[in-house]
Amino acid sequence: MELQKEIEHVQRRALRIIIPYMSYEDALCHLQLESLRDRRELLTKSFYRSVLKQDNKLNDLIPTVVNHTYSLRNPRNIPMFESQT
Repeated sequence: MELQKEIEHVQRRALRIIIPYMSYEDALCHLQLESLRDRRELLTKSFYRSVLKQDNKLNDLIPTVVNHTYSLRNPRNIPMFESQT
C-alpha cells in the first residue's frame, strides 16, 4: 500500500511540473488521464471479468457458487425474552 502512495505522489509531482497552475484533479482532466488508483481499480475489474470467462485458464481457480436452502441472516423465529433487571 505504501508503494502505491509513493507512485501516486510521483504522478502528482509530475503533473505539478507539467501544469503548475492547475490542481491535480484539473490537470488529470485536462490531460485526459486517470488517477493511478482509479486505473488500478479499472484494471482489476477488467482482469476479474476476463477470468470469469469459461475459456480462461484461471477460471478453475474461482470457487463455484453454492446456493443453500437456508438463510443465516433471517430474523429469529424464537421470541426473545426481555430481561428484568
